[in-house]
Amino acid sequence: MMNENFGIRYRIKGCYGRIVNGWQHVDDIHKNGKWLPKAYSVIRDLPIQADLNDEILSHEKEEKILVIKSPIGNTMLHVAAMFGKYNLVDKIAQLSQKFPLGFSKFSTEQNVNGDTALHLAAKAGHISTVKKLVRVHLSSFREIFPDGEIFMANKQGNTFLHEALYNRHPDLVNQVLYDQHDSCFQSLSVPNTIVLQRALNSINNENKSILYLAIEAGYNELVDKTLVNFDLAQQCVPEGKSFFLAAILKRDLGMLETILNRYSHWINATDEERRTVVHYAASTGYLKGVEYLLGRYSSCATLRDKDGFLPIHLASYKGHLEIVQKLLQEEQCPYSQEMHDNNGRNILHLASQNGKFNVVNYILQSTNPKLQEMINEKDFDGNTPLHLATLCCHPKIVHALTWDKRVDFNLPNVKDQTPLDLCNEFSLENPSFRQRLTWVALKSAGAKHFHSLGPCYINVSPQDIKSYWNERAPDMSQYKDRINTLLLVSTLIITVTFAAGFTVPGGLNSSGQGHQGIAIMLKQIWFKLFIFCITISMYGALSVTITLIWAQLADLTVTLFALKVARPLLGVTLATLSLAFMAGLHLVISDLNWLATTTLALCVILILMLLFFYTLLWFPSTSTNIVARWFSYRPFLFLAWVVDYDET
Repeated sequence: MMNENFGIRYRIKGCYGRIVNGWQHVDDIHKNGKWLPKAYSVIRDLPIQADLNDEILSHEKEEKILVIKSPIGNTMLHVAAMFGKYNLVDKIAQLSQKFPLGFSKFSTEQNVNGDTALHLAAKAGHISTVKKLVRVHLSSFREIFPDGEIFMANKQGNTFLHEALYNRHPDLVNQVLYDQHDSCFQSLSVPNTIVLQRALNSINNENKSILYLAIEAGYNELVDKTLVNFDLAQQCVPEGKSFFLAAILKRDLGMLETILNRYSHWINATDEERRTVVHYAASTGYLKGVEYLLGRYSSCATLRDKDGFLPIHLASYKGHLEIVQKLLQEEQCPYSQEMHDNNGRNILHLASQNGKFNVVNYILQSTNPKLQEMINEKDFDGNTPLHLATLCCHPKIVHALTWDKRVDFNLPNVKDQTPLDLCNEFSLENPSFRQRLTWVALKSAGAKHFHSLGPCYINVSPQDIKSYWNERAPDMSQYKDRINTLLLVSTLIITVTFAAGFTVPGGLNSSGQGHQGIAIMLKQIWFKLFIFCITISMYGALSVTITLIWAQLADLTVTLFALKVARPLLGVTLATLSLAFMAGLHLVISDLNWLATTTLALCVILILMLLFFYTLLWFPSTSTNIVARWFSYRPFLFLAWVVDYDET
């Protein structure tokens, strides 16, 4: 044993001796941290209760060893605390008395992350080292509240107690705060409850206290000890995030019961947003929590936060339909006239604004008079739910609202804007697909601009007309690429079909006998289908080309009409070209039944799939005709689903 201790002393003394003997190069040592590899390894391998006598760190320059920092700002005390060497902490404390501020100079020293030695010891879970650091610190620095306080925060705002909980060391916090037999704070002149209050009320940059972290991690013993003293716990309620939120997010009904069984009136406690535990349960979709809280105190459903939101507002905004239904069943649920936030919006406004189709659809299908009154209700800006759904570009909700006969989709807001007018606020040059669908849903329902709803008297001077044509004429550049693309496709189809017409499947009769130059498979049924399809495809492509030439006349009306005609023509052309390929391929492999049958089935499936996707380009239609709307109903829902799926 003596030889082992001698070896330890020799290694440490040798390591530090080499550092100090080269002190004339201390700047280089400090800059490059050359002492780190050996210092870290030596301290790490040191037994916790090693006999550290004065010979180990004895040197005339020993105090300079204490102030050397690693590249990330760690001192010798940081390294000792990191590895839990509390006897070495004692030795450093003795040596630190040579400095004006004593041990507090080193105990409050922070590395680049703002961590003190206490932070590193707590991260590693070294309980004895943490207690030693606290006691030694307080013995030379009895005040805990100045800048050099024991509860210093690092750059994440964490005290050493936060770091202990983040690194799953709840026993360390228990020992430091609640150990009555070995308290770290006996030397203080202030009551122990003051220390606990400061510790529990310290919040980090995430606005979390250690009580919040304990509940979040499920450390029930630590939570119970914190809640034992009502006065102390009551003082901790307002600080940081509501610890109810931690229990709600964990779906920990037992923790909720533990807290509320001890202090039942906390069910009305609010955070900085003036939100209660019921608000959190409703906004996160915790149905069991809502049912439990309403069972204890039904009137908590009527409490509002600083924005005027009831719990049902938050549930509707987040799309938690089951909670909305539960809250509507409560006797304490306000009538629709009272169910407004600070902006005058009801739950249908909020669901429409945030795109929660399940809530919107439930309200539209409900026979509850409370809900039916909300359909055309305006907020303080005069916006109906349809206005908000349009403004936020939720085409599926706009579609559902416009199909409901009770919805008036021409109501103006305070700015005299109907929902269709709000579509004009979208980007005119390149609107998104979501914006296009929203506009189509309104147009097909017959929505109108505000100026078309009544008489309009405008005096237009010749100068205004000239200015319009010179400066405000429609920009045709956005249609140029579309026209060129369609022209390219139609030209390629013409080329392919022309070539296919003279290189028919099976070839031509080239024998010297009769019918020379006639197709060999002329009498085959599949050959006749091939010829019909190729002919239709050829002349269809020619028709598209001629139509698109009209589209280049630089007149917006003609261009739009030409594009409208060219689109279905091109679809027919592509379909017949696909059928011609199928017929020709089947014709040349028909002698091998299994291959011909498999290929035929595959071609039919793929052609139907291509037709389906191309047909979607025709829909949804902006026509107000009821038949056209019914044909567009399912395609519109599919496209709306695609848009929503892309953002999830």
